[in-house]
Amino acid sequence: MRSSKIRSEDRLHVMKVDDLEAISVSQLLGRVCTALGGPGDRGGIIDAYFAGTSLLVRGSKHRMLHVPLEKLHPLQRLPEPVVRNIVIDPDGSFLHWPEPDVHLGWDQFLQAVDPIEFLKAEQRNAGYNARYGRAIRKVRETAGIRQSQVGGLTDRQVRRIESGVCRASTAALNALAKAHALDVNAYLERVASAIPQG
Repeated sequence: MRSSKIRSEDRLHVMKVDDLEAISVSQLLGRVCTALGGPGDRGGIIDAYFAGTSLLVRGSKHRMLHVPLEKLHPLQRLPEPVVRNIVIDPDGSFLHWPEPDVHLGWDQFLQAVDPIEFLKAEQRNAGYNARYGRAIRKVRETAGIRQSQVGGLTDRQVRRIESGVCRASTAALNALAKAHALDVNAYLERVASAIPQG
């Protein structure tokens, strides 16, 4: 702890002995090392528990996130015992709620409480959607298929996907693959090879 420059109380977290019995010391140390990470690392989760109506997540760079339950949309409207039944991935990559089968990682918790991180994620998604949409358009145009020839999708739906306004759903990808006379996997490989880099 001295070498990692942890000196203030808000950077330390003491786990109950009962919690330590549920995991091995090597797992706990692994989580700590993952959470300490280097520059550019996504970070990990050391521990998580509920305090009132907030989930406290200890993790990346010694940070403690206080995530209000109302920010955890996949867990809303679930009974309290289900919400409080948290399993931490052995290497600290994510928290898992077994009954609704929900997995959330450090980035999702950070985006839930930090508007700037949320905006960055939205911008990354928008950029990816735009590149993916351009690739879908390129593959369609190369094949000589008009937007109106994609059965199961309207011209408007195809335009929205190709412009990156919305992400192609599974149903849309199936329709696009069928219009190209390809199975979905072959179509996705063709689109992937047409995605502009950067």
